[in-house]
Amino acid sequence: MLALVKPAPDTGNGSSLIETAAAVAPEELRKAMLEFVEALAIADARRDHLVAIGSSIDRSSAIDSDHAQKAPKI
Repeated sequence: MLALVKPAPDTGNGSSLIETAAAVAPEELRKAMLEFVEALAIADARRDHLVAIGSSIDRSSAIDSDHAQKAPKI
């Protein structure tokens, strides 16, 4: 996700981000906000997918270990 989110540009003149945002055209700001929200949604969906895959792997490995043959005690 970090690759999708761009860091805020350094204004270099000490102005705050609020002042910088006010200087940006409303349409550009709206587009940037939509891109950010889309990136968050994609990252969230990927995380949910990885969690689902991980839990199904954990469950299947637990089932396999229940059916595995025990080694004879020596």
